Amino acid sequence: MTEEPQPPNGQPPSGETAQDLFRQSAELRAESRQLSQRLKRVNEASAASRQALKGVREATAVNAAMRDEVARRRRAESSLAAELQGTRLLQRLSSQLIREEEGSALYEHVVETAQTLMRADGSALHLLEPRTEALRLLAVKGFHSPSMDFWSIVHAAATAAGVPLKVNDRLLVPDVRACDWLAGSPHLPHFELNGIRALQSTPLVSRAGEKLGIISTHWHTPFDPPRRDLGFLDLLARQAADVLERRQHLEALRESQARLQEADRRKNDFLAMVGHELRNPLAAIRSGVALLQSPKAAPESRAAALPVVAEQVAHMERLIEDLLDVTRIVEGRINVRRQPMLVREALQRALAMVQAEAEAGGFVVETRLPPTPLQISGDLVRLTQVFVNLLGNAMKYSGASRRIEVSLGREESAAVVRIRDYGIGIPENLLSRIFDPFVQATPGVTLAAGLGLGLAVVRRLVHLHDGTVTAFSGGEQKGSEFVLRLPLLAAGP
Repeated sequence: MTEEPQPPNGQPPSGETAQDLFRQSAELRAESRQLSQRLKRVNEASAASRQALKGVREATAVNAAMRDEVARRRRAESSLAAELQGTRLLQRLSSQLIREEEGSALYEHVVETAQTLMRADGSALHLLEPRTEALRLLAVKGFHSPSMDFWSIVHAAATAAGVPLKVNDRLLVPDVRACDWLAGSPHLPHFELNGIRALQSTPLVSRAGEKLGIISTHWHTPFDPPRRDLGFLDLLARQAADVLERRQHLEALRESQARLQEADRRKNDFLAMVGHELRNPLAAIRSGVALLQSPKAAPESRAAALPVVAEQVAHMERLIEDLLDVTRIVEGRINVRRQPMLVREALQRALAMVQAEAEAGGFVVETRLPPTPLQISGDLVRLTQVFVNLLGNAMKYSGASRRIEVSLGREESAAVVRIRDYGIGIPENLLSRIFDPFVQATPGVTLAAGLGLGLAVVRRLVHLHDGTVTAFSGGEQKGSEFVLRLPLLAAGP
């Protein structure tokens, strides 16, 4: 049992006091229940608030994700738009390349497309000249005139411009002022003049792997181009390489056609010349034979006809031998029998063979043949033929000077023979072709002197001896010199 509350003095409470206490206790219990209900409602409200806050947070996260997705889609759309623009530029360039015939216009289209694709301030296209290893400027955008002159021809091996070709990869410089290996480069003043702060150069390579040139772009602020732009540039480089390769093939084809036309013209001239050269001795032979067969001819006339016939037969024999030698050269059937020999011996034999003709023509042949033996591996008969041919040419074309110089010497590991005349000379435009068959330096003289095949035979015979023969001349009426080099045999131990 619960003890009833006691009054302060220890006496049992009166009836009224007990009722008050019971009433207060009931009120307290009622208030407690109300407080409990209120607390419950507060807890429920707090739980609801927490749930609502969780929902807000989840909604915020969803909104952030949606914003990220929208931004991602916008970036993707922007990238697709840029790719579409680049693709359209390349397609338009392809159409222009197909329609365009003029080389300079093609090159202009290429540099304009490169500048647009790379969002650059300038661009340039250089062609590699294989023989000189120089880069020649074909088209440019965004350069000042002094720099265009400076970059019109640059040597690939000696300058930074040739780096992409050396390493066969793109050169990318995001900031030229921060590039250590460009310090002191002669290109830097021109970079400053044109406001160039960043650049890239991409090599142009044919489908067969041949290096053709470079395509470059530059910017006025430090810049590192994105991968997408560089990918489009690679596609453009492929197209540009195809353009250069096609133009080179077209130029080679045109040159080949021109050479074929020239060869056909020379062939026709040659056939006409052969007919003329053979008709002259045949006419003399016919006349001589008719005189010998005539019963009315005087003995003196018959005696005079025999040397003429013999001379014309010898002339025809030389012409036919030249023709046979050229035929053997073309068919690869000409051979040499090489063995150790002295160059001086072949020269002396040749000089002896032309001595009678030289004396009859009033020629002065000055010789300088050192006593030191110069031994080579050669065919004495064929080398004598070479020297006879060169000496004969010198006499044919010496003009009024009638002076011929012949010298033999040693230069490093080669025996060098020089045969010089002071006659009509060789035009500059024929020097590179003077050893080709049927080429006539002076048609009037050649027509009277032979078929113009001797130098072609000379070059082939010299090559079969692992040597070289070169023609030099100061021009018409300034004489000519033929220099023949033959490798010496190595001295014994």
